[in-house]
Amino acid sequence: MKFPKVTLIIPVYNTERYLHRCLNSAIYQTLNDIEIIIVNDASTDNSLKIIQEFQAVDKRIKLINFSKNKGNGTGRNTALKNARGQYILFLDADDWLEKAAAEFLYLKAKNENYKIVLMGYTQHFVASEKRHIMLPNFQENDPNIYRYFLTHRKGFGSMPWCYFYSRRLLMDKDITFTEGVYFEDVNFVAQAIFSVKDIGVVRDFPLYNYLVHKESITGFLTKKKIEDLFVVHILLKEYLIKKGVFEKFEKEYLIRFLVYCIEFSFLGFFKMKNKDMDAELKMFMNDIRTSEVMSLDNISVLKGAAEDCKSEKLTSKLLLSAYNFLGAIRTFYKPYRFVYKTKYRIYNFFKN
Repeated sequence: MKFPKVTLIIPVYNTERYLHRCLNSAIYQTLNDIEIIIVNDASTDNSLKIIQEFQAVDKRIKLINFSKNKGNGTGRNTALKNARGQYILFLDADDWLEKAAAEFLYLKAKNENYKIVLMGYTQHFVASEKRHIMLPNFQENDPNIYRYFLTHRKGFGSMPWCYFYSRRLLMDKDITFTEGVYFEDVNFVAQAIFSVKDIGVVRDFPLYNYLVHKESITGFLTKKKIEDLFVVHILLKEYLIKKGVFEKFEKEYLIRFLVYCIEFSFLGFFKMKNKDMDAELKMFMNDIRTSEVMSLDNISVLKGAAEDCKSEKLTSKLLLSAYNFLGAIRTFYKPYRFVYKTKYRIYNFFKN
């Protein structure tokens, strides 16, 4: 039985506004030997109709249609079970691929025997109409892969679409998405990268286009999203403990937890409308703010980390910003929160 070279997996939920561009980028890939699995997660808009129109003209498209909403974790896992490609490439329904993305990644992985390949991407900001090219500066054969992943350095992130995976690797290691939660991709990527000794990298040009807009999962936070963000980071810690490497990566895990869980949650929490904040969420956030993990000694680790990666200007700036932000809400919570919320309202007033 001949298997396609690449399976392209696209989860869809109410993205009719962006779906034509996404699917066109999939069917017009220069690599023809692909299968395209689209999971429609019980969309209530015209997404299903659009998918069916594309399916009628391109027989490589396989549709998995859920009658009830199950979330990205279940959708992607279902697609993986049905995938036949030698390699897996993920594409979000509001994003799009460069035309030669699948072919370039396939040749890189196949010819150089990589089970995972890291790629760069272009961020497209809907609000400002600006774009920003994000290229990895990771050097192949660098032994610090997992440290870079945990701290989002050198182009590593937790988005499943910025990697190209061997399907055999995912099957052999039983790597799946966390179901029933937002941020289901954190532990999928964490386990995939932990399972390899080296990865390939495409450093010179972006292959993926990432649309940043307010309707995206990370565009605004809710109580459920904040809770889930902490859940997936607790699961990540449990995974590292299970593998016997938590002490080895404890500093990097702390940096990640402070920046990509706690700071991210507080930034979203401050932007939430009062009606969306109940007493339970307010108590939870205050307990986190006054917890030991938010001690000034722990927060100061971020300043040291910013110094250590000065050559990576964006990462260093992000770490220093997190150090200042978390230090401020730890020590001057009420006045800082008032100032932040006021600045955010003024920004939105003039933006709109």
